Amino acid sequence: MLSKIPLWCLHLAVKTERIFVRLTEITSICRNAGKGLFLSSARGCLCGLGVGLFLFLRLGAPATRELSGYVVGLFLMAGLKFGFSMWVIRSLVFPLIRHIRHSNSPT
Repeated sequence: MLSKIPLWCLHLAVKTERIFVRLTEITSICRNAGKGLFLSSARGCLCGLGVGLFLFLRLGAPATRELSGYVVGLFLMAGLKFGFSMWVIRSLVFPLIRHIRHSNSPT
């Protein structure tokens, strides 16, 4: 049955299979990176809200409702940026340091 299929069709099928295998590998890597980014950002937001809560307990409530919303948003965004920064450091800097330490090149 395979002898009736043109050779270029078989070659195309093999190339397509290789592309899809590579695509699934890339998708898996992106899913893991996205999960790490989401968890780091969520931790950062919780840290920011925790800092805001401690300031609220120490200094008391802001004078108006608008200021309360502003303060919550301020600490929430600061925590989000902190979480993103931690994710960047964790995903880029630490593997780079590990690579430099374990490289076989003479220094």
